[in-house]
Amino acid sequence: MTTPMKPLSVAWMTDYEGIGNAYGYSVHNARAREALCGAGVALDPGAPVAVHVAPAHLFAPAPDKFNVLFMAWETLELPGGHVKGIARADAIVVTARFLLDVVGPLSAGKPVFLCHLGVDTDTYFFRRREKPLDQPFRFLWVGAPNARKGWELVLEAWRPFADDGRVELYLKTTLTNRLERHRNVVFDSRNLPAAGLASLYHSAHAFVFPTFGEGFGLTLAEAMATGLPAIYTPWSSLNDIADVTCAYPVRYRLVPAWATESGGLSTETAPPCGGAVRTHLAQADTADLARQMVAVYRNYAQAARRGARAAARVRRLFTWRLTGRRLAAIIEEVYRRWLPARTCVR
Repeated sequence: MTTPMKPLSVAWMTDYEGIGNAYGYSVHNARAREALCGAGVALDPGAPVAVHVAPAHLFAPAPDKFNVLFMAWETLELPGGHVKGIARADAIVVTARFLLDVVGPLSAGKPVFLCHLGVDTDTYFFRRREKPLDQPFRFLWVGAPNARKGWELVLEAWRPFADDGRVELYLKTTLTNRLERHRNVVFDSRNLPAAGLASLYHSAHAFVFPTFGEGFGLTLAEAMATGLPAIYTPWSSLNDIADVTCAYPVRYRLVPAWATESGGLSTETAPPCGGAVRTHLAQADTADLARQMVAVYRNYAQAARRGARAAARVRRLFTWRLTGRRLAAIIEEVYRRWLPARTCVR
């Protein structure tokens, strides 16, 4: 008689409650943990396998456990602290396909897995859109308040629209809890719950996200899930999420930059701090960005159809349920293959 296999369990080692730059890891941690439980994996502090959702430079392995680092990153190079963090892990899970090539050579033969993040498609539900007749056409940007997210590029591309009352630019971040309007530009830094953020996506008519680089791109995926036609930089992780059939890629050029330990972007000649590494990031062409915005505005019926295809793509490939299933499969492989191998070596 075969002894039934015990249910899988992990020690979940991280928790966040973040706004601004910490928003991504906060959502990543909470929803991936919930999704893993939904896939049948139990949380047990005594389990021999420990999962850490963390930037690699902040990763601290738990003693006497098989430590799995679940990380994101935005560029093709990693600062020194991140390289050291990867070396401390027994296995690494990354959030984007391009990171397999970035992290793999640094893993010293330890396993590196791909597990995309997801979207709550019940909260960020699809809404069919038409061009508004009695209100401004709203372009929406959502992101952390740092230069890497491209909000400065959006403002530069907005100059041709600055005096046009038919359109509105809504910039949403989370930092100072303020809501301000300057002509046809709205600045919103309030800390909104998920339902409030979803309502904001639903109020918009197009999404603009000329980011310099992403480890996953939660806000793009959320916007697409609601059916928003999205203009984006087709580089780093965003090539996993979108393509020309369901969104609007904008031209870009790779620019030299320094990547700091915290994921900051600096184009200074000298490194901004210890541990920074020389890298390249994708700078969107603001003239092409403005042209794409005009194209979406003028041909909105076509854009809305593309947005509907985007919503279908997210539901097919990027839900938290799929994240949970994939992460559970990774944990199962760790127990079956890698944990016994490490025990034998010791």
